[in-house]
This record gives sequence, structure tokens and C-alpha cells, in this order.
Amino acid sequence: MNKNLKLKYSNIVIICLCSLSIIFQDKTEIAPDRILLKDGKEVVGQIIKRSITGVEVKKEKEIVTIEYERVKKCFFGDSKNELIFDSLLTGNFAKAVVQLTELEASTKRQVIKEDAKFYLAVSYYYQKDYDNFFETLESIIKDNPSSFFLYHILSFIVDLSDVAELGGISAKLTGMVNNIATIMSRQKGQKDKLYEGIGKLMEGFSKELSGSVIEAQDLYKEVSEKYASNEILYTIAEIFIIRGFIKDNKFNEAENKLKKLKDILLKSDNEFLLKNIWSLLADTYRKQSDKDKENRERFLKKALYAYLNVYLLHIPTPEELPEIYAKSMYYGYEILSELVRTAKTEAQKDEYTNKAQSLKNELKQKYGNTRWAEKL
Repeated sequence: MNKNLKLKYSNIVIICLCSLSIIFQDKTEIAPDRILLKDGKEVVGQIIKRSITGVEVKKEKEIVTIEYERVKKCFFGDSKNELIFDSLLTGNFAKAVVQLTELEASTKRQVIKEDAKFYLAVSYYYQKDYDNFFETLESIIKDNPSSFFLYHILSFIVDLSDVAELGGISAKLTGMVNNIATIMSRQKGQKDKLYEGIGKLMEGFSKELSGSVIEAQDLYKEVSEKYASNEILYTIAEIFIIRGFIKDNKFNEAENKLKKLKDILLKSDNEFLLKNIWSLLADTYRKQSDKDKENRERFLKKALYAYLNVYLLHIPTPEELPEIYAKSMYYGYEILSELVRTAKTEAQKDEYTNKAQSLKNELKQKYGNTRWAEKL
């Protein structure tokens, strides 16, 4: 697969959490990566963690400072558009919608126009303007089926696949998935196999959303087997298969597949779906705790560990949707709240209480407009 189509994330080493007492200590090491922008410019690393003026990245005990000014001047390939970057990074999405709409209409460069449309779609999502969010993403694929953002859009579909019902966006998601499947089926040429694989994934997901689960699973298995050499398509197909296992309470099958996928992604440079693997692993343990009352606390702690790995993978860039991270924080809070009630000592109870409150506050602060924060 063309590496220019891959999402380029910095490598994140998840430090094993030996006990719940160190859950929220920041022990993550992040190695800077070189990102080649589409206009040929390079910047070191990404805007990682929670800083706007700059970020410190640990690598072999040395501190590497990623200069915010340098990064934003490369944004959209033109320093005059750095204000758009500021709006996106600081969460001023209403302003970003205005700025990006103007940029998309005024630029003559197709690459910049595509950039603007993608970030415009993300801004619509944060504004809860789901009609324009789906319409804009779909238009990117319609105009350019081999778009730089193709895999980003597929990752959005994966992110939204198990939470669509929460916001009543299932019908809108189904419509976009159906249209992408149709677009891909019409593509011919050098990449026709890739288009075919994506088309089958979208067709399968459309059938799943409409209730034809068996037909959907058959299509996912076909993609998993036929496109095993394409890491992204294989992983997405397996994710959809695993979700079926979880729904059918086949927890051992789900866990085994997820651990295999986790190992594959950790060894590769395609880590953008790793958060989905950890999230599904957490869902597996959480739902298993509902079925196995005798071992409930053990499975809840395993689920908590997995949800917090999603939390640790958080890279707050404008290329991400908040769903998976907000979901992990919500269920992390719920599990910690239950552990408070079952704590055997006052010290343990205080510890769980503080960590639960910390997670709840951060969820409200960072993702206060999400459905997960509204459920608190």
C-alpha cells in the first residue's frame, strides 16, 4: 500500500500499568516522526498531548521541542492560512467552518481544496452538523476515490460503527456507506482491486446496518481472506467480524482475534486503528463482566486497563473524531465508580474516587459536547 495514504502517527509506547495506583501517571514515551506534507514540506512530529504553544517529546532521555510556529506555517502549505490551524487546534470549530468554507471556495489548488473539505467535515462533526459532515466526506470520495483522506474516512466509519445509534446518525451513516460502495464499484484501472475491497466492506457494513447480519459477516470474511496483504482493509474487516463475536457473546473468539490484531499493528507503522482494537478489547471484557458475575471485578479491571490504553493513545489533532476517546473515558469513569462501591479499604476507595472524578472532569472539559459527556 502507498505509504502516503497511511495516517502518520508518532510511535506511542504504552507503559504497562502494573496496578490501578499508577493509572493516570503520565509515563508515555513518544518518539518524533517525520511527516511529509503533500506540498513537499516536512515537519518533525505532530501536535501531541495537550499543548498549543509547543510540545516536549521524550526520546532516549533527550527532550525534543516541536516548534508550533513551524508546524502551523506548513499547514495547508501556506502560512497565511495558519489562523485556520489555530481555530482547529483550539476547538473554535464555528470559526473554522467559516474560514475553511472561504478557503475551499477561493483556492485553485486541488490539493488545498481537498484539505479544506476534509477539515471542514471534521469541524461540522464537532458542531453536530451531521448532515454536512457526511455530505462533505462523501463529496471528497466522489471527486477523488483515491483521495489522500480515503483511509481517514474509513477510520471515521469504524469509529462511528458502534455508536451511531447514540446520536440518531445511523441513517446518515448508512446513506454515506451505500454511496461510497457505489462509487467504488464504478472504479476501474490500476487500483480496481483496492476499490473492490473497500466497496465490499462498505456493502457489508450497509447490510449489517439494515439487519442482514449473516450476509454482512460473509462479506467481511471475504475481504479479510482476499485482501489479507492490505493491512488496513484486513484490519477493518476483522474489526467488523469481531464486533459480531462480541454481540453474540463469543468473548474468547473476540479476545483471541483482537490480541492478534494488536500484535500486528504494534509491529507495523499503521497504528491509527490501534485505538479501535483497545476499545473493542475493553468492550469484550466489560460485557463479559455482565455475564460472569463471579469474576465481574476481574473483568472490569481488565476492561478499565484497555479503556485507559485508548485514553493514552489520544493525539488531539484536527484529524480525529472524539467518539472513541470520549467513550473510553466514559466507561473508565463508570468502572471506577463501581470499584469505589466495592473497594475493600478506605485508601482504595479514596484512590478510585479521585481517579473517577479526574476522568469525569476531563471528559466534560475536553468532550463536553459529545453524547458520552451528556450521559454522565
